[in-house]
Amino acid sequence: MHLIRTSIYTSISQVITILSGIIAVKVIAEKIGPEGISLLGQFQNITGIMVLVATMAIGQGVIKHLAEFGLDKDKQQQIIKNGLWVVIISSFIVAIITLLFSKPLSLYSFKRTDYYSVYFLFGIFLPLVSINTFFNWVLNGLKYIPWLTVVNITASIINLIITIILANKLGVYGVLISTNFVNLFLLILNLFIFNKYRWFSFSSLNFGIDKQILVSLLKFSSMGFLAGFGSPFCQILIRNKLISVFGIEMAGQWQAVSRISDFYLGFVLSVLAVYYLPKFSEIVSKENLKTEVIKAYKYLIPLVSVMALIIWLMRYFIIKVLLTEKFLPSAQLFGFQMIGDVFKVMGWLLSSLLWAKAMTKTYLILDSLFFILYIVITFACLSIFGFKGVTIGFFIEYFLYWIVLLVIFSRYLKVKKNIIE
Repeated sequence: MHLIRTSIYTSISQVITILSGIIAVKVIAEKIGPEGISLLGQFQNITGIMVLVATMAIGQGVIKHLAEFGLDKDKQQQIIKNGLWVVIISSFIVAIITLLFSKPLSLYSFKRTDYYSVYFLFGIFLPLVSINTFFNWVLNGLKYIPWLTVVNITASIINLIITIILANKLGVYGVLISTNFVNLFLLILNLFIFNKYRWFSFSSLNFGIDKQILVSLLKFSSMGFLAGFGSPFCQILIRNKLISVFGIEMAGQWQAVSRISDFYLGFVLSVLAVYYLPKFSEIVSKENLKTEVIKAYKYLIPLVSVMALIIWLMRYFIIKVLLTEKFLPSAQLFGFQMIGDVFKVMGWLLSSLLWAKAMTKTYLILDSLFFILYIVITFACLSIFGFKGVTIGFFIEYFLYWIVLLVIFSRYLKVKKNIIE
């Protein structure tokens, strides 16, 4: 699918997602404040890791292989079948563990056990979450972006409605459990889509896993686990550090700024996942790959830079409108956060090449080192610069990450064989 067409569909989806997210964040900020935002961030990081394990982190493998075998429908069906069984089995195992350990998880996340039902409910709905995530990967890999857009918009709108209702009735607890119920509606929609277009016959879903396909999918698991685990784990450590040094409310201030970044970077991340990963996977010529990367930089980086600048200039207005005046202390974090976001996108684009070309060893070594470096740099910046050091560390981390990826990509273009893999 053409980049412009993909961007249009992605833009429609992201506009709806951002608008619904803005409304939801406003409701959440008013109902639960900075402390509640901090607890919500902790819960989302932990459950994000659970979903990662429940899906065995095979998403990028599914997308890449479905894009590669675009002309081989039988092969695509085998990939879908094997991937779905992996997700079903692993998600039920993780769901059972979550149900059994709901009280310890509540104690770790919220410092109280009476919220154990938050994790208990999440465990019940986890298989639905995992299956819906898998269907999104399939729509992406098959390049059927219009339906992927419909699914994302539906998720945003339903999530907004449920969040507002439960936040008003149950406060923090309602916000924490709200996302569970969205997945029931999404599963019905996904089943309708797949049945309508006959991309996959559910009647042929007899148990059986092809070892060759399984191995090819799991090759991406190590990369997926690191990508999905590393960032939430770093955020958990940083949040705990902020709570211990500056208090839970200040941790909520940082979380609020991170959420704002997530909103506008969501568009860019969607374009990278929906367009560039399949596109980079298809390109064989290194010259064509270089041309595509340069084109991406010309298109995405000015856009992100302008968005970041506007958000920084309007930070006080955004805080008052999007959040509440309780979040005004977060204004000091916007500068370095926005600069860091630009370098983050620049790094993401080159990092997606490592996925597309299956440079597993390079990716694992690089990201492992930089996740450790992120913690070290951020903790050091907190000691030197105080509270604003949390975003100074973020900026330094992604600036260095982009520089190293630039060197790796330059080497890749020059050598005849992929000696860096």
